[in-house]
Order: sequence, then structure tokens, then C-alpha cells
Amino acid sequence: MKDSKSGAKTLVDPVKDIRADGSHTVVFELEAGDADFPFKMGEFNFPIYPANADGSLDWQSHVGCGAYILKEYEPGVRAAFARNPDYWMSGERGNFDTCELLTIHDVSTRQSALVSGDVDAIDRVAPKTASLLAERDGVIVEEVPSKLHYTFETLTNTAPFDDVNIRLAAKHALDRDAMLQAMLFGHGVVGNDNPISPAYRFFDKDLEQRTYDPDKAKYHLKKAGLTSLDVKLSASDAAFAGAVDAAVLYKEYARSGGINIEVVREPKDGYWSNVWQHKPWVASYWFGTPMPDGIFTIGYKGGAGWNATFWDNEDLIRCCSPHEPS
Repeated sequence: MKDSKSGAKTLVDPVKDIRADGSHTVVFELEAGDADFPFKMGEFNFPIYPANADGSLDWQSHVGCGAYILKEYEPGVRAAFARNPDYWMSGERGNFDTCELLTIHDVSTRQSALVSGDVDAIDRVAPKTASLLAERDGVIVEEVPSKLHYTFETLTNTAPFDDVNIRLAAKHALDRDAMLQAMLFGHGVVGNDNPISPAYRFFDKDLEQRTYDPDKAKYHLKKAGLTSLDVKLSASDAAFAGAVDAAVLYKEYARSGGINIEVVREPKDGYWSNVWQHKPWVASYWFGTPMPDGIFTIGYKGGAGWNATFWDNEDLIRCCSPHEPS
């Protein structure tokens, strides 16, 4: 576990021991109490598989697919499944004889496949066409509050973003309300520089909302010893649908705050391995976790594998670490 490269490693760092207790029970011994631990073990990073003879995971087994059995798998292309006759919730789930998951990166192609009937369902519908898609006969667009959020992340250990004033200037140089309407067409809510949205029970509705304020952006630039800032912002629709357009919109508003943004259109292929966590300023997105501690631990705690900004704050480390009740 110490040598694991998984981005979720920090979620299990407090585990001291794992052992079986009978045929159907696994016991985790932690360094200290952690009420959120059961939720963390429900993350997609922690499936349970049988072992091969050499001790490696038999991920191609039938275990872990729920109501279905994996029949064929082409990485990045497709995965085919058949109904699992031994599924424990038979009758409640798994009502198709077979199903197939296809990888369609382009959002327009994805939606065209739905309209033409080539596929039965898609995810990540383009916000700008969601309302038009919903008007088509036979198409139902499901929209529910979620913990998914879009971000523009900076490397806080790399100039110029190692200066908090530069980061604050960038935050005040964006018109969030305009971004919400222009890019998401109202299908969302304005964020406030933290991952805890109204979908979480611990959302702080009283936290003062950061707003578009070019003068305040210039103020923070001045505190950083600058009168203006030239910077590159990398974006690709691999981050989220419309990410490049969002970066261009950011550029237009930031100019009034003294920040001159050069939008760098990055290729979709290799974006998460060559751009994210490598370029100083990038477009990104985050899935939600059941509890706030999960997203803080994997994305914000110092040293976490998915800490995209390399931000390291001792107060947050104490907050995320398991602790004894006072």
C-alpha cells in the first residue's frame, strides 16, 4: 500500500491492518476513529476481486459487475455485459439480457447517436443543447442536483500562482454568473472556490460569495507587485464540454482586471496525463464524493495523488486526518 500510485491512496492511509473474519466479513483497523470510512470504501477505487494464482487481482472475473457479467472489454472502446443469473437482487435490477457501454468522447457525436437510436442512453449532455434534446420525441433528459463541479486549477507551487494574491486576482477576474448562463445555460449553480455545493448537507449558505470585481483583481495584482499579468490557460473539452469556450470567456472578463490570458487549446488525448497537474493553469472537473471529507482528502490534502494544485495547508491536514473525539 505504501508504494501505491492510486490517487485514492490518502483515503486508506489511516488503515493499520486488514483481515478476514469468516467468509463474508472484512475487518479494517484504523489509526483512529473515522465516521466517514464506510462511505470511502464505497468509492469506485475500491472494488473487491478474487486473486489470481500469482496474487494479482482477477479484474476480469464476474465479481464486481453487480447485475451483469463482463463478457468483452476493449479499453477506451467498449465493454459488453450479460445478465448475472446469480445476482442477489434479481428482479429489482439487471432487467436487460445484455448491455454494452461504448466510449464516445465527442459530445455532439454522443448526442447524435442517441437521437438516431444507435444508443439507448448517454451521459454528459451538452448544456447548450440539453433543452432542445429534451423536446425530441422519445428523449428524456434527467437533471438532478449533483456534486460534480467544473474548475480552473492553478499549480500553487509554481510561479506566478505560488503567490496567493495572484490566485485571488484570478478569482475576482471571472464573472461567474455570466459563465453559468453562457456555458451551462443555467444548468447548475455558481461555485465559490470550494468543492462543497448545495448538494452537500454541510453547504455553508452564509459564506460570502466571491464576485466579479475587476478593481479587486487589480488590487491583488498590485499587492503581488504587478500592474498586469500575462498568463496561459490550458483547456480541452476532455475536461468538460465547452471547456475551451469557457476559457475564452474567462479571457474576455479577466482583461478588465489586468489579467491577459492566452488560451491554449490542448488535445483531448493525453490531457489528464500530460496537462493536468503539469501545466500551471488548466481547466478541470471533479466528481462528487458521498461526504465532504472524501473530496478534501483526495483532492486538497497535501501529498494526495489527485491534489491537482499541490496546495498544502496544515489546518486542512488536521481537519482531514482521523481523530479521537474531544
